[in-house]
Amino acid sequence: MEFSGLDESILKAASGGDAAAFEKLILSVEKLIYNIALRMLGNPADAEDAAQEAVLRIYRNLRKCVSLNHFRNWACVITNNICLDEIRRRKGRGALSLDELSGDGARGEPPYSADDPTPPEALLAAETRETILAALRGLPPKLKSAVILRDIEGFSYADMSRILGVSEGTVKSRINRARSAMRKLLSA
Repeated sequence: MEFSGLDESILKAASGGDAAAFEKLILSVEKLIYNIALRMLGNPADAEDAAQEAVLRIYRNLRKCVSLNHFRNWACVITNNICLDEIRRRKGRGALSLDELSGDGARGEPPYSADDPTPPEALLAAETRETILAALRGLPPKLKSAVILRDIEGFSYADMSRILGVSEGTVKSRINRARSAMRKLLSA
């Protein structure tokens, strides 16, 4: 399978130590890795740390990736596991980041344009987004992973099954339970 203009030779070269080939592989999944980490962990600083750790683990274990067809899912498995580990560590120490406390993960807003929503529209959109994110944060990690992979990142059930290491039936069950829990949290 080819994605983003890559072929199996890139994986083979990267596995053999070719830095340029490895960079091409990472560039093909870097946004996906960061987005998963951001949604799982809730703030940009932690997401960047998790994404960097994922890249390091991918580099160290690249020889374990069997084919380019599986590279994207394999990178997601690594990212998901790093995020779940961080969530477990947080529970143990009860830590919050400054971004979580302030609710602001933005890094310098661009200037306004004519296409920007009006202030009331922007406020409503921000409130809606924060309500949904709060409901997402309220989910247990396994359910949160399922919602992020399916509803936000658009993975198929088969891909999610491989990423999460569970059967497709379990994936569907987690999605159903997560959506139900979010409906309850949002209606409260």
